[in-house]
Amino acid sequence: SSKVSVHCLKRMCSWNSGIKKIYLDGIKKTSLYIATPSIGSTAVQRKKGLTGKGINIAIIDTGVFPHPDLTKPVNRIVAFKDWVNHKKRPYDDNGHGTHVAGDAAGNGWVSKGKYKGPAPEAGIVAVKVLDQNGNGFDSTIIKGIEWCITNRKRLKLRILSLSLGGPVSTSCEDDPLCQAVEKAVRAGLTVVVAAGNGGPGRSSIESPGNSPLAITVGAVDDRRTLVQSDDRITSFSSRGPLRGGRVKPDLV
Repeated sequence: SSKVSVHCLKRMCSWNSGIKKIYLDGIKKTSLYIATPSIGSTAVQRKKGLTGKGINIAIIDTGVFPHPDLTKPVNRIVAFKDWVNHKKRPYDDNGHGTHVAGDAAGNGWVSKGKYKGPAPEAGIVAVKVLDQNGNGFDSTIIKGIEWCITNRKRLKLRILSLSLGGPVSTSCEDDPLCQAVEKAVRAGLTVVVAAGNGGPGRSSIESPGNSPLAITVGAVDDRRTLVQSDDRITSFSSRGPLRGGRVKPDLV
């Protein structure tokens, strides 16, 4: 992201510059609170043997620490790309990305299976786009998404996870990050995005969770029980509808 003076902006926006539109490079923040929702995945693992084996998930976040729940008995961090500090080995200087990776694909190695995610045999592609404070520019996040699209076949990528968001200032058609998410979906990837932590106010879904093509996920208080009948939407979880009335989130 480059910095441009007001004078330079005026020149770039003049009628003969050939530039149609200039976007402010917004900042997105991490958003995820509930660690392991009671979603019935254990039953699916047992009955259907669905453990994420052969599926790789891109965690587009603050990085991923090589935690034993992801690296034992076999290292499932299959790739790492750092768009913030350009380091080569997996790390996480915030913790959020590791938390998200564990929610999705931790195998409970340290806890002897007690704390196990829904996809304990899935591979993790760690894409660092957020800094140690959990913040990142739209342009950096877009680079991460585009890298995933370009390398999807080589990395056997099926899912992109984006537990991040920021204020919605325009329609999805006019939001470059939202458009990057839609490009990934059109390339055959499933993109899962946090609804945001802007609730309980109406129409508080964050970008890029406002993309109609993303699976936008809100947060549930499971009340520490396995049954879902007593579950409640958390107060902080962002609410729909989107501008224009579209229903969001898609899932909690």
